[in-house]
Amino acid sequence: MRFGILVAATAGMLWGYVYATKDSLVQSIHPLGLMASFYLSGAVLLLPAAFWFREEITRVVTGNPQEFFTAIAGILLAEMCIIWSISLLGGTDAGLIEVSYPLWTAFFAYFVYQKTPSTGTIVGGILVMAGILVIGFSKPQQVTPKKEEIQEKR
Repeated sequence: MRFGILVAATAGMLWGYVYATKDSLVQSIHPLGLMASFYLSGAVLLLPAAFWFREEITRVVTGNPQEFFTAIAGILLAEMCIIWSISLLGGTDAGLIEVSYPLWTAFFAYFVYQKTPSTGTIVGGILVMAGILVIGFSKPQQVTPKKEEIQEKR
């Protein structure tokens, strides 16, 4: 359990870095191009793992192809929304708003897979949504400056 918390916290830290980096990168490349470059690079890097786990992959894909391909579509759409929101809001605000996904995870787990969330999950989800509302209503609309604008100011 504690190791799982450490791994999850590390993932959060790494996503923070990724959001800040995407915020910088999306200033010089279209969000769809950035996404394509990430996924193409990831596919190349994960090719050995795909070979190693080919039997498990085949079993998952053939065992429930609808669920598998729905998950892939969700991953691609979610990533596109993440990169697009970063280009519109900046990495900090997009990252803080996107952390609503645990609440949505609990929602879909309950309604699609009949898994009841714990009281702590529900309370945490309410707090996350309250934080998102605070961000949404307390901050004036800002546009992240493009690299060209930053260079012109220098």
